[in-house]
Order: sequence, then C-alpha cells, then structure tokens
Amino acid sequence: MGGMQALQWAVSYPNAMQAIILIIPLDKTHAWTTGVLEMLRQSIMTNPGYQGGKYDKPVEQGMRLWSG
Repeated sequence: MGGMQALQWAVSYPNAMQAIILIIPLDKTHAWTTGVLEMLRQSIMTNPGYQGGKYDKPVEQGMRLWSG
C-alpha cells in the first residue's frame, strides 16, 4: 500500500517532493509482491554506493542488478 500512498502524496502535495518511485502500487499485497519487493530492496541495499541510505547519486549498480 506504500506505492498507493506515495502516488496520493504526489497528487495531493506536488511541491513537497522532488520525485517519487512507485513500485507495484497495488490495492493489496500478495505473497509474490512481498518477494519481488524484497529482491528489489536487497539489490539496492547491497550496492556499495548505498551507504545506509545516505547516497548522493542514484545506486545504479543495484538497480541494474534488479533489472538484469
């Protein structure tokens, strides 16, 4: 439901954020969705540039691993 909430925030408060990333914004979370999101999360967090979420540039290596 986080994807749906982010979408709503973007519509309601367009000047409050620079960008949003919506990943599988479904009305309910199925088991396969949880697995997909965990794989995405791990691919980003294992990127050396992630630095605990304090990165200056997008973590492209992790994102490329996910899209590979």
